[in-house]
Amino acid sequence: MLEVSNINFTQKNRKGEFSIKDVNFTLEDGMFMCLLGKNGAGKTTLLNLIYGISKLYSGWIRWNGKRVDIQNIHEFHSDVAYVGNEEWCFSWMTMSENLEILSCLYENFDRQLYLKLLESFDLNEEDVNKRYLLLSSGQKVKFQLAFAMARRPKLLLLDEPFANLDPVIKTDLMDILQKSVRNDDMSLIISTHLIDDIADISDYIGILVDGEMKLFSDRESVMEEYKNMDLKTLMIEIGGNSTWT
Repeated sequence: MLEVSNINFTQKNRKGEFSIKDVNFTLEDGMFMCLLGKNGAGKTTLLNLIYGISKLYSGWIRWNGKRVDIQNIHEFHSDVAYVGNEEWCFSWMTMSENLEILSCLYENFDRQLYLKLLESFDLNEEDVNKRYLLLSSGQKVKFQLAFAMARRPKLLLLDEPFANLDPVIKTDLMDILQKSVRNDDMSLIISTHLIDDIADISDYIGILVDGEMKLFSDRESVMEEYKNMDLKTLMIEIGGNSTWT
């Protein structure tokens, strides 16, 4: 179980300062959370804080009842996979060469699942033997997703994973992710500003506006309370009239 409590964080950017403000939520094992918010709402920053990329925040994060800190961050990372904006592959190596080196770092790495995912993502032998830097943006995302999921993490964090995927691959990926959550008891957080991507199949919906979690609830409760609104209207109602695309 992931518990995020009273998280506050401020960083400087080109526009001045941006803050995550008093974010609280709990995600139980085997649950699927959709983190919604327009570009610049703080979704990436929040996921970075959860994963431990930055330690300069107040509040606390617990994983299975244990507070995550500098002493046990490696233990936490053995259970958690994160696919975000940072590329962690060796760019001068092929996908297959990256696999041979990086898979050794994870004792739970499932090579057969990895190969199955590559096939599902329509990556062929020619793609696998290209140097990573020569792959398209979509191919890089597919490779990182396949590698992360083949680790069989207990918590998977995905930051805007659909941006460079075609609709067919996106549908296949959602099917794979849902099965992993239901069958493997994996928890999942996906951030997106594309409202129609995943909100209708998630267990929980969180809406982030200017660094504040304006809404966090199970999807059924959200749909019942706001049953006369579609999700896009709800987002505008909560976040103001700014565009969400």
